Amino acid sequence: MDMCWKKARSATSLKLQLTVAALMLTSAAACEKRGTENARPKTDCFPDRFTYSAYLRGNGGAGAEARDTAIFVSGVSFPEAYDWQKDTAYGSSGAELVLLRDGEIVLSLKCGAEEEISPDADQHHLVNGRLYTEYRNKSETVIKRDGKALFSFMGRELLCGLILRGDDVHTLGRELGGEGIAYRVNGKILYHIDKGKVFDTMTGNPFYRSGVLYEDEGRVCFSFLSEDEDGEHCMLYKDGELEELSIAPKYKVLDIRQIEGKTHILAKDLLGSVLIRNGEEFRLNGNERGYVSEACVMGPVDGKVCVFGTYSNGLRKMKGLWSEESGLSTMDNSTRIFPSELSCPSISAVIGGLVVRDEGINHLIEEGADWYFPSFLVGQKCGNSFHLALNPCSKGSHPFIWKNGEKIRTDINGFLSAIEAVPL
Repeated sequence: MDMCWKKARSATSLKLQLTVAALMLTSAAACEKRGTENARPKTDCFPDRFTYSAYLRGNGGAGAEARDTAIFVSGVSFPEAYDWQKDTAYGSSGAELVLLRDGEIVLSLKCGAEEEISPDADQHHLVNGRLYTEYRNKSETVIKRDGKALFSFMGRELLCGLILRGDDVHTLGRELGGEGIAYRVNGKILYHIDKGKVFDTMTGNPFYRSGVLYEDEGRVCFSFLSEDEDGEHCMLYKDGELEELSIAPKYKVLDIRQIEGKTHILAKDLLGSVLIRNGEEFRLNGNERGYVSEACVMGPVDGKVCVFGTYSNGLRKMKGLWSEESGLSTMDNSTRIFPSELSCPSISAVIGGLVVRDEGINHLIEEGADWYFPSFLVGQKCGNSFHLALNPCSKGSHPFIWKNGEKIRTDINGFLSAIEAVPL
């Protein structure tokens, strides 16, 4: 299977990309702030440092030394001689799901049907330094934490959202082989609809690490399209309250989010994409002639709603980041962003490596032209530090963790799937 990100760029493109600074929005975020809906679940559900250190020691990790912040990374490791990029023995490759803390492996879980743990990057989730896994057998969905079963329920659901509130695990799942969606707490249904569609996947929107399910002003929210004999209806769920939104028929709705108590609708018509907030419309078309927005996602950065997506003039495509305050900043089509609460670092492909842009500074990583990026979860900004979990695809290479120009190598034969900075 083709896992690698392959881009070739000319020397002129490299020069242009190295001078692009428009993507930066503001200065760095403080990791302790968890108030906005794009942040990870609050750390009050995370074990205290003494309990967590004991947990790590009990699972073979060092973990005894407490720090202000720990860097956790999830990944999948294969036997040394195995070609994980081709993965010809999928399901019986001997893969292990691993958890690293500050570069050291502290947890290793065997993958397989008997263990009910999948090696797929989208089937495990790193939340507050713990590994949550989803697995579907013929009739059930099983949710585990660090390899131990939390709960299971009848039916085969693909998670598209997961958050923690206190000791409770909230999930939003899409039925496989059906059209229903279910919102659950610890496996028990709080809301279910037989025929509905969510607007995104677990890792489709880089502004929301928790997927389609998120919190806004202390309320659990998600949106979806329901369908009945009268047609489709745009619905917004807010802590047990269900609201139907009135949207003009000319629009195809791309997403609906509650941001700081206000409903934001991202939609598309024949003229391109538009952001609708309290009835006010903001056109998102490019400043350059002929460019029209295509696929877009939205979320908050520095208290402002931003939209990131692809723009095309029919011949060429580019990426664009729009905000109400600064308008549209355009960049190379290979660009990937990693939003935090107050800034938006990015990476772009160039000849022989990657350009990392953060705080107006460009860093060149020369490791090869091909990379595997499971999702935006491989990058996170915390304080003044930008962390990346990177997977070069060149033969004999191993994944590494990049932090402000420093590389931390791993001995893993496989890939890193997510990175997370957790305050202790």
